[in-house]
Amino acid sequence: MRGTKRSLWVGGLLVLTLFLVSLVSGAGSGGAQRGSTYGRGPDGYGAWYAMMEQRQGVSIQRWQKPLDQWLAKGLGDRRTLLQINSGSDSLLPSSSFREWVRNGNTLVLLGVNAPVTPVPFRQRINHPAGTVLIETRRRATKVDGLLKDSAGAVVWQESLGSGKIIYASTPHLAANAYQGQEGNFELLAQVVSDSGAPIWVDEYLHGYKDRETIKQELGEENLFSYLAKTPLLLVGIQAVVMVLLAVLGQRRLGPPVELIPPPIDNSTAYITAMAQVLRKAQCSEFVVATISKAERQAIQRALGLGTDPLSNEELLAAWTQQTSRPETELRMVLNLAEKPRSLDEVKLIQWLQRLQAVRRWLPHSVRGLRP
Repeated sequence: MRGTKRSLWVGGLLVLTLFLVSLVSGAGSGGAQRGSTYGRGPDGYGAWYAMMEQRQGVSIQRWQKPLDQWLAKGLGDRRTLLQINSGSDSLLPSSSFREWVRNGNTLVLLGVNAPVTPVPFRQRINHPAGTVLIETRRRATKVDGLLKDSAGAVVWQESLGSGKIIYASTPHLAANAYQGQEGNFELLAQVVSDSGAPIWVDEYLHGYKDRETIKQELGEENLFSYLAKTPLLLVGIQAVVMVLLAVLGQRRLGPPVELIPPPIDNSTAYITAMAQVLRKAQCSEFVVATISKAERQAIQRALGLGTDPLSNEELLAAWTQQTSRPETELRMVLNLAEKPRSLDEVKLIQWLQRLQAVRRWLPHSVRGLRP
């Protein structure tokens, strides 16, 4: 009985500790990192901000105060403010900000609302800054487009007085995920640098605040609030959790539980056995014929051509138009699908790798093969 009470007490303390960890660390993770120049994940802007800091003749800083203090900073100074949506409601400029723009300033909003259009989700659009990779179907119509295709504009601008507001329908225009796309980074760099004014990035939008703002919002600072702004509290709580887990690991809480083996997946076992038989019999022609037929159908669906059989020339034309890749990359796959032949193991692996390369360029994602 005494052991049961001790276990309940330790378990309750562990739950409370985990709650405190999530409460303290919640502001610095998850949504706060999306679109933030502090974010190092795929949807952060840390890489783009680092590039701008190294660029000659560019002044860029982070703003970590409420926006009413931004407007109070002075309407006469020409500045550029960049706001990146973190996944909340669409960004819209207030009447005060529109008046601020009219005085010759620039407001850049990434991730505003725009209608969904019937275009492929993944598009490459040519621009003087370079090829820009866009992953959204949202387009704006009847606007002055800075980056657009046949369906409408992805990036556009609105002139107000002697200033302007620049909108983008995607919040990921120059996110870390596009570090290999120089056109994405360069386009945003040109947009915010066009006026030649100092550039500020709104980080207060993502929950980041400077010391002065934190003091104003928390009132008189105490020990806990000081630790909450440093990694020390989080490290201390994590250390306590690790100690508790180590203690609990040395005790047996309750009777032992018999481990139940996972159920056998008969389909996977059958496929594995069949693959081994075909490999020993060197029946690669059957494997090539089966995979080629399935791959041809998958490629056709990914290109938005339905399931009805089409000629090679129709598939090649759609491939070239939607991916801007040479038709030779796909022709080999189609030719082998029509006339399957036996391949040794090395050539079979090379063929599967070519299939994976073709899949990566398809406008609609499909599950890849593993040789």
